[in-house]
Amino acid sequence: MIEENVVADATQLPAQVWERAPVAPWSRWAARTIDALLLGFFGGILIELVLMFGFDTSLDTVLPLALAQGVLVLVLAAIGCALMYGLTATTPGKFLFGIRVEGTNGGPPGLRRALLREVDVLVRGLGLGVPLIAMITQLVAYRTLEREGQSSWDGDWRGTVVLYRAAGTTRTLLAVLGIAALVVGYAAIIMLYRLD
Repeated sequence: MIEENVVADATQLPAQVWERAPVAPWSRWAARTIDALLLGFFGGILIELVLMFGFDTSLDTVLPLALAQGVLVLVLAAIGCALMYGLTATTPGKFLFGIRVEGTNGGPPGLRRALLREVDVLVRGLGLGVPLIAMITQLVAYRTLEREGQSSWDGDWRGTVVLYRAAGTTRTLLAVLGIAALVVGYAAIIMLYRLD
């Protein structure tokens, strides 16, 4: 008996795991927040250690303004994010909320592209962490993402493509875990401020 080669039609193929739409602005915000909390925490510790062992002074003396401290931590977090998704196409926050930043070739974008993208995010998306400017830049970025389907730092011209995990049980469970991580992160910050 001769077996026939059967070509499966599209209804029999598994669902695509990653897709470009629908755009998820709140997932992107939550992913960035988790990454900033996580990497900012470690960046803050690194700053304290360098200053504690490298200088005979405290961080409050070297950087008297909380704004300057925040910007420095944001920069360190951005470098950490660029290293992670430049090499793996994701970060802890992006993984939990089902987001990948890939190069146009389909793999991780590489360190150069990731660093350029992070500089753009810091300036055009986060306003370098300056409170009023950051609110304005985040609002503009949100509206651009909603209107155009990508942020100003995304897109083929930048050499990166943002993909989202297809809807399903995995995406939902990881998002719930991500929301729990946000709650724990903010609770930890509140507790740290109360200890001061």
